[in-house]
Amino acid sequence: MKLRKLSDSDFEFLLRLLTDSEVREYLGGAVPFNEAKKRVSTLLNQKPKSYWVIEVKDSPIGTVVFGEHVDSGEVELSYQLLPEYVGQGLAFKAVQEALRNNGSSLVVAETQVKNFKSRKLLARLGFKEIKRLERFGEVQAYYELRTKQ
Repeated sequence: MKLRKLSDSDFEFLLRLLTDSEVREYLGGAVPFNEAKKRVSTLLNQKPKSYWVIEVKDSPIGTVVFGEHVDSGEVELSYQLLPEYVGQGLAFKAVQEALRNNGSSLVVAETQVKNFKSRKLLARLGFKEIKRLERFGEVQAYYELRTKQ
């Protein structure tokens, strides 16, 4: 497993992440195909520095992204993994590596309370649940991780 920067060759992979109902189960559902194409094109044009592709045997299997949390403005962690790679410890390894190279002393994450796999991963990484709130019609858990910077 390794992390790498976005590449133009990631178009089909990113399109699959956005349109896969299983990947998007706790992210508002699958994005319609034409909207997903637009989002992927924009993403590949911008190639944000804080957007990583998780790769196994030279194949992209997921993403790790650091963005800005909508409420707090803190660095927010998000990640996605193709369904066939879930449960193999790959997201844990990828996020752990990304956190080592992040440079922020505080990282936050937010996920639906009913997303047990994601909540378990965040706890395993050392994130602490700080509060719950409602967003997008669902109860969300808000987590923080204080890093040793």
